[in-house]
Amino acid sequence: MKYILNQDYHIHSSRSLCSGDETWVPERILQQAEESGLTDICLTDHHWDDRVPLLDTASNFYRVQNWDHIRTVLPLPQSDKVRFHFGCEIDMDMNYNIGMSKESMDRFEFIIIPTTHLHMMGLTIDEKHDSTEGRAKVYVERLDALLDKDLPWHKIGIAHITSALIGKNHRQNFAHHLEILDSIPDETFERIFKKIAELGAGVELNIFFPKYSEEQLDSVMRPYIIAKKMGCKFYCGSDAHRLKEMAASFDRKFKPVVEYLELTEDDKFNPFK
Repeated sequence: MKYILNQDYHIHSSRSLCSGDETWVPERILQQAEESGLTDICLTDHHWDDRVPLLDTASNFYRVQNWDHIRTVLPLPQSDKVRFHFGCEIDMDMNYNIGMSKESMDRFEFIIIPTTHLHMMGLTIDEKHDSTEGRAKVYVERLDALLDKDLPWHKIGIAHITSALIGKNHRQNFAHHLEILDSIPDETFERIFKKIAELGAGVELNIFFPKYSEEQLDSVMRPYIIAKKMGCKFYCGSDAHRLKEMAASFDRKFKPVVEYLELTEDDKFNPFK
């Protein structure tokens, strides 16, 4: 059976400081999910656990988004059409410490962890690695370090693995992340995605197709093609921080990537079984 587009497991509310929209609350998110025909969604506001020390170089972005900050949305609204799950998005610093203690993991139904937030100089990457070769090396090392951790992998998603944020000055030089991805051999991606498949974690599908030319799509989709080949399971994540982003995701993110990869229901990751 063809992959059914009924999920969005990466959504931010106004509790995430980068949203900037105070009207983007769980009730409005649920309404948009119903309008989009989704049946399963997950709130994944940015979070850093107070039990885990932050590097001195970290900004207040994560210091503010502790448990007391993000739990104010609870209980999440529900409907007869949509199951609304409570999760979060945590980060990993350049010493490979993730922003959540083991004691806190039971608070969440789903936890997404990006290793690609390389725009946070001094927190996720050191200045000495600020080159194409250095960033490619850090990209691989961060994924390897994450996959070596003892985590409840059945409810872990590896977020936006091909994000433009891995590139230097990504707003001015959008294509730089593609150079970094192209420099990583197939064999390296095969090893990484084989490990993800064995652990049972999910791989996020979060590619904004209109941004890429046909040639660029070959670069950005190569890791996902390899992930499928290695037996990984996939989930859709809009990374929406406001209404228009969630509303546009079905046609501009989810549908194109599922068709490109020719995914079926057997390829779907579902942490909420």
